[in-house]
Amino acid sequence: MSEETKANRIWLTTAQAADRLAVSKRTLMRLRQSGAGPRFHKRGQIVRYRADDVDRWMGGDTSREAR
Repeated sequence: MSEETKANRIWLTTAQAADRLAVSKRTLMRLRQSGAGPRFHKRGQIVRYRADDVDRWMGGDTSREAR
């Protein structure tokens, strides 16, 4: 399994993603709600972020428009 494939399998909680981005959970929640934050996946009330999506967003390579 390649390193890229492994990175795609790492899922972060909101708290972990916020720590990785050096922002509060509340700030990350606001970014998510406005569509300005990193990509996320939601099932019911559970929100998870792929580590590579968080890293890409932090690097400025991705953006999402608000819906």
